[in-house]
Amino acid sequence: MQKIIKAETFVSLSMAILLVSILLLSYGKWQHQHNKNQQILYQRLQAMQIAENQLALKTLDLPCEAVTHQNKITFKISCFPNKVRVEYPSGKFQLAL
Repeated sequence: MQKIIKAETFVSLSMAILLVSILLLSYGKWQHQHNKNQQILYQRLQAMQIAENQLALKTLDLPCEAVTHQNKITFKISCFPNKVRVEYPSGKFQLAL
């Protein structure tokens, strides 16, 4: 006797694979976006800490640094009489006195 393969089984299996693929691709895209946002927030936090450190140097009458490197990222620092500006790859941060 031959086994009969029903078309409904193949269609159901194809739909299940399609749904799982869509879910995995959606999760991967969400995770990529989430990681990108976390990276931007962390760079901003680093820029804030650098600006705070430069402000502390300024209050001690020590010179400001022009550039600093942290975690393979270059931060450009500009000190003015009334503010400190830190530029980094995803933006810039200013700390006013």
